[in-house]
Amino acid sequence: GYAQAAVVRGYVYLLGGYSSSSANSTVYYAKLEPDCSIDSWSTTTSLPSARYSHAVTVAGDHIYVVGGRSSYSASTRVYMATPGTDGTIGSWSSESSMPDALTTLGAVATNGYIIVGGGYDGSNTQDTTYYGVIDDDGSISGWGTGTAALSG
Repeated sequence: GYAQAAVVRGYVYLLGGYSSSSANSTVYYAKLEPDCSIDSWSTTTSLPSARYSHAVTVAGDHIYVVGGRSSYSASTRVYMATPGTDGTIGSWSSESSMPDALTTLGAVATNGYIIVGGGYDGSNTQDTTYYGVIDDDGSISGWGTGTAALSG
């Protein structure tokens, strides 16, 4: 459980998660057919570290894995990969870290930014939003703090 999903270049990906008693770094992918059926699952390059309760978003042909947990601690880490046309991932890069460590957060990519909202920092739920600037090559050059617009 706790894996996240994304679709890029006609492939669906399941990233990280929690199984038995630990987080995992496994990345599964499968071809997504026009009728939305899914071919058989394969594994590709694992995440650099195990993740669960993370967020995943897509910008262009890039997949971003944001925050989450690798054990019991919330993370500031952000990873990015660009899958090939065959669906495989060659490598993951570590991107500019978020200002705060967060789990169970939401993320969306739009207009050259990744916007992150809500989440849990290990002690409290958060109402802060952050935005990461996506450069032309897909890397994230830094983070800013948005309006605290969330509650509950």
